[in-house]
Amino acid sequence: MLKPKSLKINSLYGVIDKAFNLVSGFILLPFVLHKIGADLYGIWIIFISVTGYFTLAQFGVSASFKKYIAEDIELREFHIMRNFICTAFYFLCLVTAVLVLCAMLFSQPVFKFLLQKESELIPAASRWFVWFLFASILTIINEIFSSVPQGFQRFDITSLTSIISRFVYIIVVIISMLKGYLIEGLIASVFISNICNLILNLIICKHVFPMFSLSPVFISLTQFKRMFSFGLKVQVTLITSWVIYNIDKLIISKMYGSESVTIYEIGARLVLTFREFPYVLFLVLMPYFSNLNAKKDKAALLSTCIRSTRYLTILCSLFAVVVYPLAPNILHLWIGPDVNGLSVYILKVLLIGSTIQLVTGVSSSVLKGIGKPEIETIANVILASLNVVLSFTFVKLFGIKGAAVGTTLSMMIGGTLLMCLTARQLKVPVLAYLNQIFTVPVLFSVILIFLVQSLCFVFKINMELNRYISAAYAVSATVITILFYHRIGFIDLKKLRLS
Repeated sequence: MLKPKSLKINSLYGVIDKAFNLVSGFILLPFVLHKIGADLYGIWIIFISVTGYFTLAQFGVSASFKKYIAEDIELREFHIMRNFICTAFYFLCLVTAVLVLCAMLFSQPVFKFLLQKESELIPAASRWFVWFLFASILTIINEIFSSVPQGFQRFDITSLTSIISRFVYIIVVIISMLKGYLIEGLIASVFISNICNLILNLIICKHVFPMFSLSPVFISLTQFKRMFSFGLKVQVTLITSWVIYNIDKLIISKMYGSESVTIYEIGARLVLTFREFPYVLFLVLMPYFSNLNAKKDKAALLSTCIRSTRYLTILCSLFAVVVYPLAPNILHLWIGPDVNGLSVYILKVLLIGSTIQLVTGVSSSVLKGIGKPEIETIANVILASLNVVLSFTFVKLFGIKGAAVGTTLSMMIGGTLLMCLTARQLKVPVLAYLNQIFTVPVLFSVILIFLVQSLCFVFKINMELNRYISAAYAVSATVITILFYHRIGFIDLKKLRLS
């Protein structure tokens, strides 16, 4: 039996894995963009968005893997765990077959709707999408097997397999681009790396869990009902998450074309990349909260929730005060001097909403861990509904800029609501909870950014033209932020007042 690692160690390995994946993707983006062009790269982003919609057909079942496998391990019910894994595998194989068939039948009408500005690319895009969908679904199947070592609290193992697979992806992407395969090469990269990861996790799963078997005799209707009932609870959340992070791009594609999607994606990517780092913490916390919930240790659950959320607010505050004033410099350094000014604007606007909404990630892990995912659904339905209405309205009024504004407003409202609902579940006074978590970071970030922008205006300092001043500001802002939160003891829960 595997010896579990601590929460800190698991988080560290998860951060290393996520950092490697995100940084490599961040570096690859300009290379790929310059090889395939803005229009094809926009289509690639549309592929990712539409695939997310298709994979909703698994009814949220994948969301149950980490929770129930962790609980079965904690309760030493390994025969139930074996049946659960087997049932999940065959269910997802069936879903894969159905989705690929649907893609073959309906991809052309979908892309006729989304690519009206590039009608000549519709036949090729429809064909490419079928293969991309199949390659991407392997990621969901792989979640079953990666959940086993994670259930044993061994995220170091899955982090290593992920990094190896990412190396494979990078190598195939570079070779494909240099050989001129373009979109076909990107699809091949996803497929080959996912197959590599799947094989590695199957081997590890068999090694750490001797009872592991994919024999159909272990398919269990009871386990299917178990995962399906939980999946249905989070299905609305998954749908709303898809809406929140994809509907703006699809609206832009429909109204302005795939090249505009690329402009928007460049501005949004830095925020989305940063957003992925704390999700390592969320992945580690959900099985951790599930274990605490199984032990009925409410005090430890509440303490971990508050402390994790406060760490996250510090991280978001630091990111905001560094990136907002330096947004033009960052995009120029990353993409090149010809980056579109709209991308800078989109980055700044999405930065506001994303950092606020990101803080709610711990709340999401808590609600899933205690078996109350429907609470998150309420906030996310409101968020997604607002996002559709506001994004469409503002895009009609202000063009691409409007999509960023609509998305940010909906994130701010939905994120705050989720924090309020979580506080009620934890039996903590809502206003006191929000005050202790939000007030100091928001005021500190706003004041520091305002002071920097004012000083630059008064003294006519253009940080965009002076890299040394920009670097000095980034270092200074980081040091000031860390010293400030350390000085006021923001992480010390002894100073917490929730009454």
